[in-house]
Amino acid sequence: MRFQKGFVWVAIGLLGILGVETPAAAQAMDPSAAWPLCGRIMDNKPRRWKPEQGCPASRWGTAEHADLPFNSTFGPRPLASEGGRYDFHRGIDLAAPIGTPIFAVADGRVDLAGEDAAYSDPVIKLRHYRPGFTTCSGGGGCYFSLYLHVSGWVVAPGTSVTKGQLIGYTGASASGFEHLHFEVRDAPADDPLSAWQRDAVHPARLLAWPVVEDTSISFTTVDLSAADASRVALTVESSRYDLVAVELALFDLSGAEIVQPGNVPDPRGYQVLPSRWNMELWNFQYSHKDSASVPWDSFGAGGLRECPYHEDHGPSYSPYLHLDAQVPGTPAEGLFNGVHVRTGNYWLNGARRYAVGLEFLALAGPAACVRATARFAAGGTAVSSWGECGALPNQPPLADFDFQCSELDCSFDGGGSSDAEGPVVNWAWDFGDGTAGAGTVTGHVFAVSGTYPVTLEVTDEAGATSTLLRDVTVKVRTKGKPR
Repeated sequence: MRFQKGFVWVAIGLLGILGVETPAAAQAMDPSAAWPLCGRIMDNKPRRWKPEQGCPASRWGTAEHADLPFNSTFGPRPLASEGGRYDFHRGIDLAAPIGTPIFAVADGRVDLAGEDAAYSDPVIKLRHYRPGFTTCSGGGGCYFSLYLHVSGWVVAPGTSVTKGQLIGYTGASASGFEHLHFEVRDAPADDPLSAWQRDAVHPARLLAWPVVEDTSISFTTVDLSAADASRVALTVESSRYDLVAVELALFDLSGAEIVQPGNVPDPRGYQVLPSRWNMELWNFQYSHKDSASVPWDSFGAGGLRECPYHEDHGPSYSPYLHLDAQVPGTPAEGLFNGVHVRTGNYWLNGARRYAVGLEFLALAGPAACVRATARFAAGGTAVSSWGECGALPNQPPLADFDFQCSELDCSFDGGGSSDAEGPVVNWAWDFGDGTAGAGTVTGHVFAVSGTYPVTLEVTDEAGATSTLLRDVTVKVRTKGKPR
């Protein structure tokens, strides 16, 4: 099945919305966390309030006091400080003048405050227990909040902090961009103190996230004719900034879903060439770590956690190797694990929308239709389909025939062995996407009117021919009667 418009940034149609598996299964966090800039309280300070008093409790756990605007969100982006190269971002960036106060998002313990060899700029890192627990191991792991590029800190490692407490002040990255980079890292139950890049989840898992239901999915390329190299390209565009996954489901003519082998994890837990692009899950699987208990070389050849792409590993640890992989010769675009990713330059200031373009290059086919589902960290899904993904009818007795079509409409009188007498079949179909094509169509003659699946061989404007499995409407009339 082939439909090509090019890989363009066009959003078509308003969609509906799905929950998502996270590496730590989105284990419980503080249900009323404060935002790190306290809803940008410095932009409109309460009378006689001072930062040392902390973020007021009235601002906890509410999206009304979110730290808008965001400057970039969790997931792929063009990195402006490095010429727009493709980059996987594990947190959110909040532009703020140097010296803006930062507050603890939840009760916790200070693990880091200040300079640390693992970070290029000063950092504050807080460890948080899950509700009802006072240890990490007994509660299925801890979660962590990280505040990067800080210019100052007023807490010390090993001390406790309370939600809303002043902990430090914002600074600037090496590029000079004045902002706070904020992350949430969710330790898995089997590694309860882990706080590496692979543990990063979308901050919407913790913070009361502003949700505006305005999402669209547009299909830009659909070619479902190949057995193991069918491809689908689409764009998700949304006023929400908490997109975490896009999943495809392919169906055959009978309406049965086609199993995508890559969706089933291999013996070590990796998904290889799946039809699901899950930013949190892929981050957990492919960022790796280098701790005393889980060393970098365990992800190499013969290791206990051997990575399917270990041949790309270098001798030293890098958490960015896989998810930052670029299209050869095109550093602004990503290509990893069978998915080509494009992002637009955006400043999430309420005026522009978050957009990501994905092309799945290794899908099992052939298929009659595809359904795409976008999932969001704060809840909800958006769903769109290409082709007819409803229940497809069973195929009645038939005789083969060929006929010619022009543009979107076809007609044929007679067919197969019933050409001289019997029913005359008048065929017509509409692709529904404004695409015109011409070519030879191979289908069947039926005795009664109805909607049936047929196989079409369509030649596009560039002269490329593809097989298209499609439902068409069959109208049966007696020969000689007017249409």
